[in-house]
Amino acid sequence: MLHTIIKENAYQDSVVLMLLTNKISTMDGVNRVSIMMGTPANKDIMGGSGLRTPELEKASANDLAIVLDTEDASIIDGVLVEVDEFLTSQATSDNEVADETVRTWDKAMKMGADANLALLSIPGTYAALEAEKALDEGLNAFIFSDNMTIEDELHLFGEGNLNQAYNTFGAHLVTHQGVAGTRFAVWAPNAERVSV
Repeated sequence: MLHTIIKENAYQDSVVLMLLTNKISTMDGVNRVSIMMGTPANKDIMGGSGLRTPELEKASANDLAIVLDTEDASIIDGVLVEVDEFLTSQATSDNEVADETVRTWDKAMKMGADANLALLSIPGTYAALEAEKALDEGLNAFIFSDNMTIEDELHLFGEGNLNQAYNTFGAHLVTHQGVAGTRFAVWAPNAERVSV
C-alpha cells in the first residue's frame, strides 16, 4: 500500500535525497520508497515507478515528497524519524562547528571576500537569478539545481560572463555534500545526442 508524506517548504538537495532514499529503502517493512522534491519532473519519475499518488499531485516544487510502499503502516513513524535524523545530520555534524547561515549576497561577499566560486544548490526557479548575481559579483557559478529551464541556462552562457568555460564544461571530479563523483557538462546546442 502506498503512503505519501509531504513536508511543505522543505527544500533539500537531490544528492542528499538520493542518499536518504537508499537509506530508507533498507529499513524492514519498506517495499519501495522514493524521496524527491515535488517538481513536475520528479512526479513523472515517481509515476513511472508506480509511486504516483493523489497526495503527491498536491506537492509543490519546494515541498519534500516521500512516497512509501509498505504493507505495515506502523513503520511510517519510524521512517519519519529516520528521515528527520538523516536530514539533521546532513545539516550539521557533532564533530564540526556549524557554519554561519548567510542569506544575502552582501553578507556572503563580506564573509567570502577571497572566494571565486558560488555554489548554488537551490530550486531551479531561483537558480538563474542567483547565478546572475554571482556572475555580477565576478564569481564563477556552479549550479546544482533541478528544473532550471534550458532558456535560463542558455541565457547565462550567452551572457559571455563565463570567462573560464573550461572550469564549467567537460569532466570534473567533484565532491558535493560528501558524495564523490564526476560532473560532466557540454555545450552542444545543435546536437541531437551527446554520449559519455
